[in-house]
Amino acid sequence: MPQFGKSVIKIDEYAIIQLREVRKGIQRYADTVIKNFDRAGVWDIVKEEISDAVEEKFNTGGYGRWKPLSPEYAKWKQRHYPGQKMLVREGTLKAAATGKSGHSVIRKGPNWFEYGVKDIPYAAIHELGGRVRKKTSKSGKRRSRGGTIRIPQREYLSISVARFKKLRDRVKEYLAQRFGKEVFRFLIDKGGRG
Repeated sequence: MPQFGKSVIKIDEYAIIQLREVRKGIQRYADTVIKNFDRAGVWDIVKEEISDAVEEKFNTGGYGRWKPLSPEYAKWKQRHYPGQKMLVREGTLKAAATGKSGHSVIRKGPNWFEYGVKDIPYAAIHELGGRVRKKTSKSGKRRSRGGTIRIPQREYLSISVARFKKLRDRVKEYLAQRFGKEVFRFLIDKGGRG
């Protein structure tokens, strides 16, 4: 049993064994909770934060970091799609990237989450950048000289560090509400292995 002195706490071997057994019991409970935990609520938070971050990127031109359109293309786009922001003509890519269309990819598993865009041929070149062959007009004539053009990378699917921290904090808050603050503190404290 623990013995309390004036300024010293003495804990005997029996008390240490008891504490270890309590900790093992809590660890078994935590392992069971984690193993059987339905992560749907977590994935809903992740989807919402990623969708909001992507929407923000489209609205701000990648927080002002996307390379500007070439003067020639900017002029053409203003004439044919007035007022549309970068990476937006008719809104197909933006809708897919923000989880609002059939081209959106949102898949969930017990321990994984996927978010992206499918079946939009130009999606990857804008996210990653690279070279593409120039298109021909409907009449079959080339729009301009040369064989390829360079598309600068304009990441729209990544999230900022600040957004990631917000996401992390929202998930922590959700888990604390779901499991109770004391159990949650134990779960994030090295899984209870201090």
